[in-house]
Amino acid sequence: MKKVPAALLNKIFTLSPIAMCLLTIEKKQIAFANQAFFELVGYSQEDVENTSLQDLIYKKDFRKIVKRIDCLPDDNYVYEELRILSKGKSCKDIEIAIRKIAHSKKHYFLCTFHDISCFKESDRNLQSKIQEEQEKTLKTVKGIIRNRLLLEKIHVAPVLLREICKCKDVDTLAQKTVKLMCHGSGLQYASVNILLAEGEFLQVKHSNTSQPLQKFHLQKQHKFAQVFRGETKISSEETGEITVAIPSPVDSLGVLQIFLSEKERSLIETNSNLLQSHLDLVECLAQFIGLILHNLQRSSQISLQSHHGIVLLQKELATKISAEEDFCIMQIHWSSFDEDLLNYLQDMEELHGELSKNILSFKPTGSILFNVGQKDFFLIVPSKLIRSESAEAENIYRKLTQESYVVNENTIQPKIAVAARTIDEEVEPRDILISLLHCIDESKKKSSVFIWDGKVKPVRQRVKRKLQ
Repeated sequence: MKKVPAALLNKIFTLSPIAMCLLTIEKKQIAFANQAFFELVGYSQEDVENTSLQDLIYKKDFRKIVKRIDCLPDDNYVYEELRILSKGKSCKDIEIAIRKIAHSKKHYFLCTFHDISCFKESDRNLQSKIQEEQEKTLKTVKGIIRNRLLLEKIHVAPVLLREICKCKDVDTLAQKTVKLMCHGSGLQYASVNILLAEGEFLQVKHSNTSQPLQKFHLQKQHKFAQVFRGETKISSEETGEITVAIPSPVDSLGVLQIFLSEKERSLIETNSNLLQSHLDLVECLAQFIGLILHNLQRSSQISLQSHHGIVLLQKELATKISAEEDFCIMQIHWSSFDEDLLNYLQDMEELHGELSKNILSFKPTGSILFNVGQKDFFLIVPSKLIRSESAEAENIYRKLTQESYVVNENTIQPKIAVAARTIDEEVEPRDILISLLHCIDESKKKSSVFIWDGKVKPVRQRVKRKLQ
C-alpha cells in the first residue's frame, strides 16, 4: 500500500472514528484506509492491500454503484446500502457514501462506511411483525369474504326455490334452476348440471356448459351413478366440485352437480369447514328440488290418469244418451276432509263393489264413478236409484244421515258439489237427495242431460211435499 503524508493520514483517516478508505478510479482497489475501516471489516492492512472493494461486498455489483457518480455534480455523494463480508465470513449491514476527490494530481473515490446492522435487525423484526399482522388481517378479511359469500347464498336460496316452485313441468324446472343458480341470483356458481333418472340411465337434463357425455348407466361405477345410489357424495377443495343426489320421499330422482367460482374455490383451500357449509347448502337445495320434481311427476301421472278417466266418461255418456236412458251426473270435488270421504266410500264397498287402485271406479248398482283428477270424480247415477221408494236411495240416505255428509255451499264452485262435514243444521241430508231428484225431473221435461251443481234448490219444500 502506498504511503501518504502523515498530515493527511492524521487529518483524514487516523483521527476519524468513521471507517473510511480511498479507492483507485480504474480498478476500485483499496489505496488507503484508516483504522476504523480495518476494525469494521475485520481485516488487517496486509489483508486488504491491492484488494478490490468488490471482493468484500456480498451479492452486489459495486461498479453499477460508482457509475451513478458520473451523473452527479462535483462534491455530491452517492449513498447505498450493502453487506460487507468480514474476515469471519459474517455479513454486516453497511451504509456507504461515495464521492470523487483529487489528491496529488490523482483522483480517488472517497468511501465512508456506517455500520447499520443494529438498525437493519430492528427493521427486519419490525417488518416481520408487520407481515404477521398483515397475514392476520388478510386471514380475517378472507374469513369475512367467505362468510359473506356463503350468507348471500343462504339468503338467496329461498328466492330461488320460490321461483322454481312456479314451474309446471320438469324441463322448465331444470332450465330455470340452472339459470338461477348461475346468473343473477346471488348463488353465482361457475357451472351447474342437473341429471335425472330415465329408465336405467342418468340423463343430463340441463347444463350451462357443454357435456361430452349425456347418459350414464345407473349400475356402472361412474361417479354420478355412485352418487345417485347414495354410495358417496363429492366435495373437492382442488376443483370446487360439489355433487349430491336429488332425493325424493320415494327414491333418488337424479344428481345435482355444481362447481364453485374461482374466487370461492381459492377461499376454501385452507378452510374445510367452509367447504362443508357449501356442501350442506347444496344438499338442502337438492332436497327441495327433489320434492318439487316429485310433485311434478305425480301431477303428470295424475293428469294422464285424469285424461283416461275423462275419455271413459265421454264414452259412457255417449252410450247412455244414444240408449235414451234416464240418468244424472254428479261432478264431485273432494274437500279438506277427503280422507274421511275416502273412508266413507270404502265403507260403502260392501254395498257397491270394489274401489279401484288406479282409476277410482266406485260402482254402486247401475252407477259408474270416473276419476278425472286428484280430488275430482264424476258419478253417473240412474235416476231410479235416487227415488225415495228405492232401497238403494234409502241406503245412501242412511249413510249421509249417519256421517253427516252434506254440501257445504260456502265452498261450492260452478257445477261442482263439495262433499264435507258441516255444522249447518238447517241443511238436512235428505234435502240433497230431494234436490237431485228435482234436477232429474227437470232434465226429463227438457229431454236433456242435466249436470247437477249440488246446490239445494229454493223450491225444496214444495218438492218435498210433492214426494210425500
